Amino acid sequence: ALAALAESLLGAVLADMGDLHEAEELLDAGFNDLLASLGAAAADTRTAGERLAALLERTNRPADATRVRGLLAIPAPGGPGGDMDIQVPR
Repeated sequence: ALAALAESLLGAVLADMGDLHEAEELLDAGFNDLLASLGAAAADTRTAGERLAALLERTNRPADATRVRGLLAIPAPGGPGGDMDIQVPR
């Protein structure tokens, strides 16, 4: 996870410097590695995903940015996609 976090940070720096192609490669790799290793709920994953989504918006790809943000969606317990059954006492 540390290497993935470093990729995301370097991608953010490169994006700020205007090297958008290289930045996207690093941001995408870092985000996907963090998503796989830490999950969508982890703060580092969410930060990396927002960095990637911001770059995608900057390069006029709002649908791709929405897709990335969708990967960060965490299902509500007991709701669609949730795996917990919460019982409310009466």
